[in-house]
Amino acid sequence: GVFGGDGGSGTAPTRWNGTDRLNVLLVGIDRRGDDATFNTDPLIVASIDPKKGSVTMFSIPRDTVYFPRASSNGGGTSGTNRVNAMYSIYYKRYGKYGPTEVDCAGMDRFRADVATALGTEIDYWAMIRMIPFSQLVDSIGYVAVDVPGPIVDTYYGHHGVYFPDANGYVLHGNDECGPKPKKCRSGLAYVRSRHGTQAGSANNDFKRAYRQHDFIFAATQRVVERGEGANLRAL
Repeated sequence: GVFGGDGGSGTAPTRWNGTDRLNVLLVGIDRRGDDATFNTDPLIVASIDPKKGSVTMFSIPRDTVYFPRASSNGGGTSGTNRVNAMYSIYYKRYGKYGPTEVDCAGMDRFRADVATALGTEIDYWAMIRMIPFSQLVDSIGYVAVDVPGPIVDTYYGHHGVYFPDANGYVLHGNDECGPKPKKCRSGLAYVRSRHGTQAGSANNDFKRAYRQHDFIFAATQRVVERGEGANLRAL
């Protein structure tokens, strides 16, 4: 879902005029099936400045605690609850939704918290789950990235994944992967991996955040290459 407003103050959504700065909260959710507990590990604020022709991104680390809450949500902080659990808490507290549905009111509450923490407006939010993420990547054919690797994650999945140090490395949605030396082509694994090593040092949440940013830019370029009009609407 994609919804708008003025930083979560509760006013009606506004349509972007195409000239002012636009801030969008990008959320990836790992909920599978009827999971009662789920996380929003990827939390990225993308800021688009049409006047400068620039886009910048900022990731909120998943393990952040004592995250500020908006006054409309009672103020204070999240306490010892991690930031990646805040939407899940709103979902269970206020929502009565099935496993494939989105609690839009809960996301608007969380968007207001992020706006408060960063001291800026968050105009829109966009959420995606793992299977739709893979389907979206496959719908544009592939995404080519410069791997800051090699990446060797023996923890991922049941057998581990390996991405070689390469430029223009082609990734698909969620291809089957195996341990090194088998090269992994899964875009989902590439943006999720946070264990093992990257370029000989520890792989972690910070490093995968940079990879997520790079992946989004690369995917956006693929969308631009498809052209406008009917091609864009079809996507």
